[in-house]
Amino acid sequence: MEKIDEFIYPLIKYIIALLFLSFPAFFFAQQTDFNNNKSSIYGDSFTPKGDLRALVIYVNFKEPALNSERHEMTHWPIGSKFPVYYGKSVVDERTGKLIWAHQDPSDFQTKTYFNNDIYLNLSEFYYAMSQGKFRFYAEVLKDPITNKPIDININPKGITSYGEIVEKVYHKIAEIFPQDYDWSRFDNIQNNPSFEFNSSVSFDNPQPDNKIDYVILNFRNDNRWSPHPNGQIKSNWPKAIAGAGIEKTIGRNSRGDIKIGGKSGIRIFFSQGKIYERIELIIHEMAHTFMNNPHTVMANKASGDYYYYNYGWGLMDSFSNFMPLANSWERWYAGWINITHDINEKNYVKKKQYLLKDYLEFGQTMRIKLPNTENEYIWLENHQLNNPYYKRPDLLVDAFGDSIITKQKGLVGFIEKIAPSREELYPFSRGTNGIKIIYGKGNYDYTFKELKEEAYAWGSEILDVKKEDVNAYGGQHEASFFRYDFNDNDKIEHAKSANGARGNYIDGYNIIEVDGKPIWGYVGPNLTLPNKKLSAFSNPPLTNFQKFDWRKDKMAPVILHSLSIHPKKMNNGIYRISINYEDGKIDNDFRMTGNIVLPAGVKIILEKKKKLKINKSKTYNSSKSINGSFIKNTNFLVENEGTFQFNKKSTIILNENSSLIFKKGSHLILEKGVKIIVKNGATLKIEEGVLFDIDKKVEISIFDGFIDIPDSIRNLIKI
Repeated sequence: MEKIDEFIYPLIKYIIALLFLSFPAFFFAQQTDFNNNKSSIYGDSFTPKGDLRALVIYVNFKEPALNSERHEMTHWPIGSKFPVYYGKSVVDERTGKLIWAHQDPSDFQTKTYFNNDIYLNLSEFYYAMSQGKFRFYAEVLKDPITNKPIDININPKGITSYGEIVEKVYHKIAEIFPQDYDWSRFDNIQNNPSFEFNSSVSFDNPQPDNKIDYVILNFRNDNRWSPHPNGQIKSNWPKAIAGAGIEKTIGRNSRGDIKIGGKSGIRIFFSQGKIYERIELIIHEMAHTFMNNPHTVMANKASGDYYYYNYGWGLMDSFSNFMPLANSWERWYAGWINITHDINEKNYVKKKQYLLKDYLEFGQTMRIKLPNTENEYIWLENHQLNNPYYKRPDLLVDAFGDSIITKQKGLVGFIEKIAPSREELYPFSRGTNGIKIIYGKGNYDYTFKELKEEAYAWGSEILDVKKEDVNAYGGQHEASFFRYDFNDNDKIEHAKSANGARGNYIDGYNIIEVDGKPIWGYVGPNLTLPNKKLSAFSNPPLTNFQKFDWRKDKMAPVILHSLSIHPKKMNNGIYRISINYEDGKIDNDFRMTGNIVLPAGVKIILEKKKKLKINKSKTYNSSKSINGSFIKNTNFLVENEGTFQFNKKSTIILNENSSLIFKKGSHLILEKGVKIIVKNGATLKIEEGVLFDIDKKVEISIFDGFIDIPDSIRNLIKI
């Protein structure tokens, strides 16, 4: 299921305090350290700090090219210069001010927001996310004589290239505006720092370079129109794209030609019905331009190197339906906040309790290095206070008016594999799908039930799944994109491109119902983390990214570790968080599925009387059907110098063709009363050269299973 059709949200009766007043000292007093080295904080098309004013250009197709029925839009009627919101233009045709952004610095000081209006203002969003460091303005194109807002009208006939249509817009502007027109209002920075220098300025001290600082092109267009006004059966233009197109000259002053276009802007070719989604699209594309942000949290359905992906929060497509919030990696990478607690195996203090205050109010975050991985980090945020940016503006009720409930207040977290330092630049490709949320409710086997149309979902086709066993490693969660062979062609269709699906078919659906009950998975209904120990052996688990080789149909393993994180919420909303890199204990009964590796130097302990099940997943983990199944068997490998200890009266059950293999040089410890059950085609293999400490009262039971163990161990165990 994709986006849900339009609905009217209920007004929420509260007044949101002006965010500018909430951060009175940040803009001028709190500075980010700049140096001469290349850094993400300098930005690519611009440095995301100081004052930036974007030129907004609305583009209409000339009416003779339009069909009054086929090409009509309720949110941008034929004949209207600009889109409308609740029947009113998004541009004040008297002052030229946009409803979705500030035009002047004084706007920050005079606006008061009621109900959901805060979500309509992009300037306030960036100000809040940057803790007052970045003040973004947007101003619509205005007539050079009357100073009234204008649109640009283009005849699209025969123009199949989106680059060419943009070029015609710039040519039209050059025709309308005198060559000596004063564009200085939109030329304050040195464009395109390319992560090499700080281009930020205040309007009081501009540094012009004869290039328009930033351009937002909005076309009255729908790529689904058939035929399209340009004459094609269907337009091949993208929904939106970073960059402002070919650089063109639109005027001249004493310093030379005045340019527009290039990297400094975005082009939007699909005019969406919901205003929140229009704002979301601008946020998305701008993030590509100023920080080279990759597609994450389901944006463009870009899966990158991975089989699974999920919804979440951030600058990529979460604004309207999940949470209008930049995540902590993004805010840190942009230079808007610093990491409050940056923890790794070398600097952590075992019994110390780290305090984590509210994420937005104090700009605090915690980053914890995930062991046995290359540059994978756990990020924690405390979403505690009654801040509007912790609440989604849209999809608050279903078609019947029933509330769509979420539990998102509290501690939230994700695992990131994009860029571990601000000096690692241009992460767009390598960071694709590099945010894996740690979903509070945990991972389960969800199996397909049916696709059906539901009136409460505006008649859309929705997915209903059956919730089965807990499956921390191999399972999915409510906010996952559910993998299944929906088109019955014995393979999982995917899009590995960093740009995502781009309209191509993908095998996956959002989970809307579980066991017939609506849960609306893609809004993250049970996101917050529990107040209990989290580790590789909890649900939700703290596990690494598993790269998937689509050609070989092979998924990289879960790599076990001994890190645990224990959050405790205090009465004042602050979290106390304990970190332990020496806690490899399986404290509760646990299940493992998929490919698993216990690496060298790691010791895992199954605690007294606890039960470990190693069996086959019920969740897809393969790209190809083998004998009618997309689920591969579970394989657990204990590598050389890895240690697995089974405490007294603990039990391990190997089942359903799974295997547990101890490699030469690994260490196996079996205490008194341990039971090992091998059944239904499962295999236990212990190679020669395994170090072992085995109590004589250990028992192995075999029920249609296999064991391959050396005599030195076999003679010690009752089989």
